[in-house]
This record gives sequence, C-alpha cells and structure tokens, in this order.
Amino acid sequence: VHRYEVSGADAEFLSSHDDVAVSGVAAAIEMGELLAVDARGMELYLAASFHEYLGSVVALVADPLGNVVVRVVHDDVWDLVMGASQIADGGVRLAPRAAVALDLMASADPRHWIAARHLLDEHD
Repeated sequence: VHRYEVSGADAEFLSSHDDVAVSGVAAAIEMGELLAVDARGMELYLAASFHEYLGSVVALVADPLGNVVVRVVHDDVWDLVMGASQIADGGVRLAPRAAVALDLMASADPRHWIAARHLLDEHD
C-alpha cells in the first residue's frame, strides 16, 4: 500500500485509466451504497508494472497523509482483479466487491463498516 498526494486532475485521470480499479467509498457509491463522497481522497488498485512508471504518467508525491491510496497488485494476479472487476455507468473500472468491502472495513467510520456488510450480503 502506498499513499500519494495527487492533484485533482491527475486523480481523475487515474480513476478513469484502463489499468486502474477504483475502490473505497467511491466504488461503494457506484455499487449502490448510500455514502457521502469522500472529498479527502480515493483508493485505487493497480498492477505492479503500472505502479513502476506511475510517476511518469501523473505528478505525485509520496506522502503518508496523501489523498490517494494505491494498493499495488503483483502482475501475476492482476488478471484476477481485472476479471472480478466491473465497469460503472461512467466507464470507471471498480475493484472487486470483496476488495471494496475490505477497504471500507479499514476505515474508522462505522457507516463504512455497515456499507461493507451490505456489499458482502448482496453478493451471497
């Protein structure tokens, strides 16, 4: 897991990139959960090979309090993430439902925990 400070335009670009899967609150909202948009940042999954040259694609600064959390997935299993992902109405690729639920559980907000449970219950 890496954390970066990224401009709004670059964050938007990353969230719509074909090799990125959006997670966290933004993905949960796209999956139908009634949460407020998290203005503090976003959570993304991407392949290790893409992460290696991420700095040449967008301007970013490593920052433990940064607005973008990047979860790097080994290239050998990236196809599993992509195969379990879904495309939202706006064309954004969403991380697998279980990954989104796990990311919500890492939050300190109990509303996110409830949303995570809903995501898992709907999947049964």
